[in-house]
Amino acid sequence: MNDLYRVVGFIFIIQTVKSITRFFMRFIIIGESWKVENDVRNVSSIIFSDFLSPFNNSSRTGDLVARFTNDLTAVRMMIGPAVMYSMNAMVLLPAALIFMFAKDVQLTLFLSITLSFPRLPDKPGRS
Repeated sequence: MNDLYRVVGFIFIIQTVKSITRFFMRFIIIGESWKVENDVRNVSSIIFSDFLSPFNNSSRTGDLVARFTNDLTAVRMMIGPAVMYSMNAMVLLPAALIFMFAKDVQLTLFLSITLSFPRLPDKPGRS
C-alpha cells in the first residue's frame, strides 16, 4: 500500500510540473505571436500609407486593410499551435521510444514497424 501512495504521488508531481511548463510554453508562444503580429501589422500599415498613397486617394482601401488584418490573425492562430504541438511531439516521441525500448525491445520494434504503415481507407473515396 505504501508503494501505491508513492506511485500516485510521483504521478501527481509529474502532472503538476507538466501543467506548469505547458502553461508557460503557451504563454510565451502566444505572447511572442502577438508581438510578431503587431510588428507585421505596423510594417504593413506603413507600406499601405506610404507607397500606395495615389492608390489610397483614388480607391476605398478599408476593405483591403480589414481583409489583411483578418488573414494575419488567422495565420497567427494557425502557426502558434502548429509550432507548439510540433515542439511537443519532438520532445515526447524520443522520450516515449526510450521508455518503450527500456521496457521491451521486441514489442517496440514490432509497434514501430506496424505504425509506420499508412492506414488504408475503409471504403473507396474515404480516408
